[in-house]
Amino acid sequence: MSPDRHLPRWARVLGWWICVLTYVLAGVVALGDAFFPSGTIVGVVPDMQTSVSCWAMAAMSIAGLFGVVAHRWRVEWVAASVLAFLLLARSVPVWASVDDVPTRLAAAAMMTLGAFNLGRRALDMWVFYVNTTLVARHRLTLERRA
Repeated sequence: MSPDRHLPRWARVLGWWICVLTYVLAGVVALGDAFFPSGTIVGVVPDMQTSVSCWAMAAMSIAGLFGVVAHRWRVEWVAASVLAFLLLARSVPVWASVDDVPTRLAAAAMMTLGAFNLGRRALDMWVFYVNTTLVARHRLTLERRA
């Protein structure tokens, strides 16, 4: 079962590719932070936060990619949730520095957009979890009554 099972086939395929590209791009962000940090975040986001979050993003992007390719929605759920948090935590200091350097506005908005996109995907999977859990409990209750 999948959170996207009720969508038409073309929408599932399109959504699958969007998810794959999302996790690949999260991996690119992690590699970029590890080896070629962006001028937008250097000096704004603490170095320790950048180094820890880049390796966590790398691990979660691999996990998310595995979850999408292997159709393991719970793995993707965890990866999407952690990546959304990491991107949002990264964007907060950049938003705080927009007053000093207005050219950071677009970068802060893009980081927030990515975080919200992943957060929306995590929310979709959480709703799917709640719905499937409630249906399973209801079935169990009906079986006990019969």
